[in-house]
Amino acid sequence: MDGALDGLRTLMEHYSVFIHTSRNPREVADWLASHELLVATDPSDDLRFWVERGVLLVTNRKLPASAYLDDRAVRFTSWPQALHDLLPDQDRDARRRTIRRALTAAWPDLAGDPTHVNQLAEVALTALEHGDG
Repeated sequence: MDGALDGLRTLMEHYSVFIHTSRNPREVADWLASHELLVATDPSDDLRFWVERGVLLVTNRKLPASAYLDDRAVRFTSWPQALHDLLPDQDRDARRRTIRRALTAAWPDLAGDPTHVNQLAEVALTALEHGDG
């Protein structure tokens, strides 16, 4: 993608940066190194954090980070929001049922109070539809 290498170089000046890939990490690292990036692959299985600025780690493990960039990511803030984002073509009744299931799964004590669950689901659905979710 245009600008990717320059973007990585800029981020590496300010942060410890790693690439989490489902591809072969060595192949990805070799390609990046051929484009003049200083690259490392997992030095050991017990690596828990990547803290080295200026060196790009390529790994197939998802390490802790302050942020992740991903072209397929859905930001998660709540189950109602995630379901709304992932299932945008559902009709309103189907969304409401999905939200009710998510609420009772997250808070089993609510299952005995269907009126409360329905009210919470309606509030969540309305907030999501108006961009307040």
